[in-house]
Amino acid sequence: LQGRSYTVEATRLAAGLRTGWGEVVVGRGPGAASLASADPDPAFAALGLDDPLLDPSGLADAGASNDASGSAPKLLVRTPRLIGLELSASHAPRADSGDRARGFGGPGEPDLRNLSEVGLSFERRLASGELTAGLGWLGADMDRTPGGFGRYNAVSVAAGWRAGDWRIAGRALAADNGAPGDAGRRRFAAASLSRDIGAWRIEASAAQGRDRLSRERSRSLGLGVTRTLGESSRIGLLLSHNRRTTDSGSSKRAFGAALELAFTHW
Repeated sequence: LQGRSYTVEATRLAAGLRTGWGEVVVGRGPGAASLASADPDPAFAALGLDDPLLDPSGLADAGASNDASGSAPKLLVRTPRLIGLELSASHAPRADSGDRARGFGGPGEPDLRNLSEVGLSFERRLASGELTAGLGWLGADMDRTPGGFGRYNAVSVAAGWRAGDWRIAGRALAADNGAPGDAGRRRFAAASLSRDIGAWRIEASAAQGRDRLSRERSRSLGLGVTRTLGESSRIGLLLSHNRRTTDSGSSKRAFGAALELAFTHW
């Protein structure tokens, strides 16, 4: 169509080698910090309150995912999981400018380069349930930044617990936006409580955060219901309330309902 441009790209395309000593992967995909803080069993594939791929309201800003490198080409190394622990590290020459990743909350959107990541994840099955946890760090140099900005750093933590049909999960992100002191402080957190009832899942979720650089706060509440369809697909409905406020006092809010049909595997 005249006056419009479209881009189609693969967000995950990689080749790797797996041995008894670990795994080496080269290509497009998430980095070590993002993998360590990822939810291993999300209710929705694209919807949600925490870093959703699709946000009908445009106000779901709470992003606790440590994914500033996005799906940029990178080298990823992972160790075997021993006594529940897995260590990973990755490096990307540059962040993917066409990706949805957000590592900088202010104007200008500088380029991130030399993105190094380290992740540590833990999984353990106990008699009373299943515990998961993760810790991630990401550091990067910043290009095209205003004076006073330097190296970007972000730390993330995540944890989850499943007992029978019940599951609780949460994660948080602390980043400096490359700014000195508290000027660029960025904090986001998200949590969810869900229960599986046969092929159905009911989930209540909440997310909130503040970015001092953009001078914005966000808060979201959600209630979702999903149902598994066969072995490879799932349908879900998410009701949400999102609110965004600024330090100047302006405020926007939106109630929304979104339907998702996801294919879990082919």
